[in-house]
Amino acid sequence: MDCVRARWMRRMAALLGLLAGACGGGGGGQPLPTTGGTLAGQVVFSPAGNGGEAVLEAEPNDSADAAHFLGTLLPGELHVVRGHTTVAGSDPFDGFRFLAPQRVRVTATLAFTAGGGNDFDMKVFDLVSFQFVEVFLAVTAPEVGVFHAKGMFDVVIQAFAGSGDYVLSVLAEAPATPIPERSPNAPFSQGQFLGDAIVGDVITVQGSASSVSDLHEIVYVTCPAACRLANSLAMPGGTDFDLTVHDGTLDHDVPTLMATFNSGVANPEIGTVSVLAGSLVAVRVEAFSGSGTWTLTLTVQAPSMKQSKPFEGGARGVASKLKEAGRLKPGAGTLAYGRITREFVTGEALVGLEAGADVSVLADAALRAAKPSAEPAGAFVRMDLDVPPELDPEDRARTTLARIAALASLPGVRYAEPNGICRPQAEPNDEFYNLQWHYPLLHLPEAWNITTGSSSVIVAVLDTGRTNHPDLLANQLGGYDFISDAASARDGNGRDTDPTDVGDQASGDGSSSFHGTHVAGTIGATTNNGTGVAGVCWNVQIMHVRVLGSAGGTIADISAAIRYAARLSNSAGVLPPVR
Repeated sequence: MDCVRARWMRRMAALLGLLAGACGGGGGGQPLPTTGGTLAGQVVFSPAGNGGEAVLEAEPNDSADAAHFLGTLLPGELHVVRGHTTVAGSDPFDGFRFLAPQRVRVTATLAFTAGGGNDFDMKVFDLVSFQFVEVFLAVTAPEVGVFHAKGMFDVVIQAFAGSGDYVLSVLAEAPATPIPERSPNAPFSQGQFLGDAIVGDVITVQGSASSVSDLHEIVYVTCPAACRLANSLAMPGGTDFDLTVHDGTLDHDVPTLMATFNSGVANPEIGTVSVLAGSLVAVRVEAFSGSGTWTLTLTVQAPSMKQSKPFEGGARGVASKLKEAGRLKPGAGTLAYGRITREFVTGEALVGLEAGADVSVLADAALRAAKPSAEPAGAFVRMDLDVPPELDPEDRARTTLARIAALASLPGVRYAEPNGICRPQAEPNDEFYNLQWHYPLLHLPEAWNITTGSSSVIVAVLDTGRTNHPDLLANQLGGYDFISDAASARDGNGRDTDPTDVGDQASGDGSSSFHGTHVAGTIGATTNNGTGVAGVCWNVQIMHVRVLGSAGGTIADISAAIRYAARLSNSAGVLPPVR
């Protein structure tokens, strides 16, 4: 099992890397969030997974090409993550990627503060069909979703209303044999997802149906590689249950009929259908007459020779991004989790093979339109994928990632990833930026590719005050001098609206630290202006609050200044203006 886990970890690390790091991406964590109240639900501690030790979400993770990978998911493992989401800002989704090497029963619990109008939802996003396959839209907390999975999938948190912190717990267990049906599991929009179906898999599901009150039962599987899906439906004597197989690749909720098996007399009802690689398949049990317990067995067989050719009869893309809105609550917003936020070459994949694996495994996947070409170093194979040229650029990109996810699930594949496009990291042209050696260590160039700050943000600097430094003038505003103690204010006139730092003349040697100016410059010096130094935030406003003089400052003054900066009542009786 350790070898299996290591192989899957390598695959997923490569796939989920999706252009991060040197290719201009990147993101970081954020402070440990709190819920602002009591969390509902419970956390089960386990020595596996992350053992209940909560990790922080890594931003950005609001799209399917930038999900936060939390690792493999095996029976008995628990993963806990803390995050924050908001419907009002630019972070409506948080996606967390898992990889289940074997089929598991997953219980996902989302705990958040439901008061104040918060309504967070959970969904399951399938990477191979590139669409939501499970939705849990309760309006109370904790929100609990139970589903089955195998292969790669994302658990997605969406802020439908409000904003706040949450705790997501994902617990995996060995599935029952047979897997019990989950009700309701009809119509197609509520079909029960079972995860990937790989050649050699045998999946058994059991439930009950009635021609009077429970007519349809629907299960979904994803087929990363081309295969033949053999269906066998056993039913009680004296009943007549039928089978239909549907292709939901282009629309989960309105799939296309592929085959019907309704002999009327056979028990079990059987039938086999050929499935293209990268397909989302729905199998529907229909109670034509009678009622009772049914048992559906899905056996995944190798494709026929003809089937192994690359999408003979016409290539398909994936479900349109517009289809995603149908799986969300009405009014859930205009952004789509399945949108593309990173750059890569559409229609191409870089694939690494396990030692001894033959490149023919890629051809058998029926995912390519041209033969693979090995790079001179032999480290990986560059593949042309079967992506329809008539698709618009974004749907070509979405289909590319879906094909790559399918390739990553194949035996003998060590990793599969996009052919990313790399660009220079953002670096300012300030004269002395080369002396700020610590900025690259803080990964600021990577961060500047995401944001350079906002002029709507005001940072209060509680220090020695302000100076009219040319690299700060454009970003400074207002402020206050809070020094009241005579010993500290020997170089000033006490509390007033002028937070100017007059220097440390009282030291007697003519030197001055102008420490407040130094700190303000690090935070928000005017940047990319060809002079001076660079600030961490290129676009930010600095409000100096003077609390330190030549002889230091008192706790009372500093406390009052902190309250002032937060626009709370203070001993000076003043507040900064609202901006």
